[in-house]
Amino acid sequence: MHDRNYRYYAITDSNYSTEEPVTVVRAWGPEAGIELEESFTINLKWEQSSKLRSISTGSLDYEAVPIDKEAALRFEAFQAERVAKRAQDD
Repeated sequence: MHDRNYRYYAITDSNYSTEEPVTVVRAWGPEAGIELEESFTINLKWEQSSKLRSISTGSLDYEAVPIDKEAALRFEAFQAERVAKRAQDD
């Protein structure tokens, strides 16, 4: 398997900054003419996503802000903390 050239995006709005975004999406491609994407979910793994597409069509009212790989890795750790805190609160 070859290394993918990922592009990373923080998904933000007026309540979520690039430092603490709603989520982070990584995109690559196009593969067969289609850009593929995954978001880092509350399951603490990268899963298939259509957030960038939904944002671009206006279906989701968020902004996709380009970030670097290091920021995406920081989000993985942040998301793990966020999930752990929500589990404690339940």
